[in-house]
Amino acid sequence: MSATSNKLNCPKCGGEFESKTVAEDIAVEQCNKCYGLFVPAGMTRKLLANWGPDTMVDTGSDTLGKKYDKVDDINCPKCAVKMDKIEDHTQPHIWIESCPVCSATFFDAGELTDLKEKTLSDWFKRFIKGKRE
Repeated sequence: MSATSNKLNCPKCGGEFESKTVAEDIAVEQCNKCYGLFVPAGMTRKLLANWGPDTMVDTGSDTLGKKYDKVDDINCPKCAVKMDKIEDHTQPHIWIESCPVCSATFFDAGELTDLKEKTLSDWFKRFIKGKRE
């Protein structure tokens, strides 16, 4: 995905994606404005399995992520089709978007880190944020 010269634009804020190589076989796109992550199909599990200080790619602030989390009707930056709105089944306060065509996933800043770190506060967050519609 990042080998092409065609720059992808962020569907949340319009910023440009920059390629980030996390490991030899893991590459993602990160927005240079809102720090959202566009993760190719199959890479989310690899990212979470290879989590560590040297592989940290979710570098945006939670505050910025919460701002753009409210923008949820977006098109896939690669396929230009409306992305499905989903929530994590173990942490329903995490609202992410997934492309029905290429299966890539968009995470707002802080969401991937939140997905990795399950805490007691996550249990309370589901009541505050509610279910995704």
